[in-house]
Amino acid sequence: MKANNPSKTARLQERQSYINFYRKEVLKYHEISFSQFIKKPQERRLFLALQVIPATAKVVSIAFKIPIESQCRRKRKLEDKGLLQVSKKRSICPITKHYANLLTTNKELFNSKYFSL
Repeated sequence: MKANNPSKTARLQERQSYINFYRKEVLKYHEISFSQFIKKPQERRLFLALQVIPATAKVVSIAFKIPIESQCRRKRKLEDKGLLQVSKKRSICPITKHYANLLTTNKELFNSKYFSL
């Protein structure tokens, strides 16, 4: 996508920078390359990514090539197994700039003020 508007270009660069940051942190934590990571099943990618830094579904979808439509099903499976929790409060998604819930699979965060039910 080519942007002629300087402010639009800046927004796109900001979003891509966040995706790159998120991806780098997850891969560094799990000590794995991106090409190895995306060979894993989508549900496993979702689980592993959300262990490191809570994120919106859109961030994980873009960073780790999980179609948002199938991610919803995989999210529900992880929730049903008690492996994923959704934040109580919504925050601004760094990609869409809309309010969205954060997701995590990090059990240490389940009882935090942001995720406890």
